[in-house]
Amino acid sequence: MTPPGFDILFEDPHLVAVSKPAPLLTQAPPGIDSLETRIKAYIKEKHAKPAGVYLGVPHRLDRPVTGCIVFARNTKAAQRVHAQFHDRTVTKTYWALVTGTFTGTATWVDHLKKMPDEARTEIVSADDLHGKFAELQATALQHFADGTTLLELTPKTGRSHQLRVQCATRGLPILGDELYGSPVAFGPPSPEPRDRLIALHARTLTIDHPFTKVRLTFTAALPLHWPAGVQWCKTGANTMKPTVAVIGASSERRKYGNKAVRAHLAAGFEVFPIHPSETLVEGLLVYRTLADVPADRLDRVTVYLPPAKVMEMLATLTAKPIGTFILNPGTSNAEVLVEAERLGLKPITGCSILAAGVTPDQFPDE
Repeated sequence: MTPPGFDILFEDPHLVAVSKPAPLLTQAPPGIDSLETRIKAYIKEKHAKPAGVYLGVPHRLDRPVTGCIVFARNTKAAQRVHAQFHDRTVTKTYWALVTGTFTGTATWVDHLKKMPDEARTEIVSADDLHGKFAELQATALQHFADGTTLLELTPKTGRSHQLRVQCATRGLPILGDELYGSPVAFGPPSPEPRDRLIALHARTLTIDHPFTKVRLTFTAALPLHWPAGVQWCKTGANTMKPTVAVIGASSERRKYGNKAVRAHLAAGFEVFPIHPSETLVEGLLVYRTLADVPADRLDRVTVYLPPAKVMEMLATLTAKPIGTFILNPGTSNAEVLVEAERLGLKPITGCSILAAGVTPDQFPDE
């Protein structure tokens, strides 16, 4: 079944992580559309639950914000995930497209106060009794000719509108955020102010699974209304991680499909393991096919499958633009190479671990 109005990033009996669309409330009173209501309806239908559906909400995203958010499917999971947010062991990264120029990396520290009876936050002095400490790390990822900058924001605290107000007060308002002074509209136009979007996206969310304790990282692709060049433009030293899909990834550390995952992680890649039956490889979520990977383009795709299996799946590799396509030893034959060339994949035969600048023996079997 197709979930109504959201993309699923992870699901098991304890958690469901999704990519929230905008404009949509995380929670709302009965009768008003919200992400919580949609997910409950999805779970009820998928699992044929005759009664109500429990869904714990350990955190929220503002209505005009898109991206990663996780929900708990039982009370014990909800308690354990909520404790992680409370104890600040969760890692969140956001992408924000802002007006203005910012370079390098900086830590921003402020005291914020939620204004009474208003959906607005202000920066106040440290001695204000109603002010709350707020901290985030900001890193410039890309710069554009129109004077905008793509920032990666990693909050250390979770205050209301924290990222929005901390950007704005430094002369870097988030595009579309009229509330905090942005002069530039963002996304599809709307006559209703509440339906207008801002250029703030919850890119990744990392938590410990409430029962297995495995560290999980969820990644949400940028929505289509973001500028097409944002993900792939690179400026000077401020570059985003290169991406790689490892097809035939394995949870068995003796296998090269596992060593390749570790090698590319060590080399600074954002790694997307692909296997139809694996769930986790080195703590990373595994995707069934290349089409399921939450990236619009991949800098590298490397394959660890026998030639017959490679032939079966070659056509699926045209689902996304690929930079470099590597067929590792034992994965290709003349037929595979001819078909890959015909599809425009421009295959390279070689060891992708070596191509990552490391050697297989650097990654032990245990």
